[in-house]
Amino acid sequence: MRRFTRRNFCMLILGIVTYVFDIVTDIWTAYIHLSEKHYIWCALTAGFVLLSGVTIQIFSYSWFLDDEDPGGTGGASCSDCSKVLCKVAVVHCCQCGIFMRYWFAVQYGYQAAIKHCAVVKNSSSDEDDIHKSAVTQATDLCMLRLFETYLESAPQIILQSYILLHSEKRTLIQYAAIVTSFCSISWSTMDYHQSLRKSLPDKKRILWGFPACSYLLYKLFTISSWILSLTLLADVVLWATPILMAILWILGTVWACLHQFLWLFSGS
Repeated sequence: MRRFTRRNFCMLILGIVTYVFDIVTDIWTAYIHLSEKHYIWCALTAGFVLLSGVTIQIFSYSWFLDDEDPGGTGGASCSDCSKVLCKVAVVHCCQCGIFMRYWFAVQYGYQAAIKHCAVVKNSSSDEDDIHKSAVTQATDLCMLRLFETYLESAPQIILQSYILLHSEKRTLIQYAAIVTSFCSISWSTMDYHQSLRKSLPDKKRILWGFPACSYLLYKLFTISSWILSLTLLADVVLWATPILMAILWILGTVWACLHQFLWLFSGS
């Protein structure tokens, strides 16, 4: 049985902060482009945010439908579950589904990592259920953040870097958006890799400290080199960049389907 520790809880809180900061900087950057009458740049910046947001809401709601206990109803009747799912659907239509998941993850994570460590356990089965719920919510969030990373953060870095190369006026928020996106990509990738290893019994977990920092820096530098290469390619041959990105996306999707990466769905 996988345990949800206090360290996992701290990482969950950090994930909330980085996600919110990433979205805020991108929206602020889009507003700056709009105020400077760069309508195409504003549309592209906001479009990537909207694309990732819609994709995340679709997957998140579909996973709620697949859950044995959608919305944490605690085994309520079918009519109550239908009402809960309707409320969940409204929340997702308002682009707030991931925040609902973060709310559930923080609730379960607090009970598993902090509350149950401070009191005497009444039932080991109840404790296992709480840890399972916390791990499940955190794992779903891990996969949703990965979607957001490669649908929004990676394209944003290429776009904003290209704009910086061709713009005479540069603002601090543009640099902040690029740095935040780089950190979001490397962090989400490492979090995904850790969750993947937890799901495979024959794989050792990445230890915190030097191993985790080394893997984080490895992902940061390798992904940065790829993205900067695409940015320079866009500066030289603009039309070739979306074609190359589409080819890489197709290859990655095919590779993931061949390996049948279904382990991150709730209840699996």
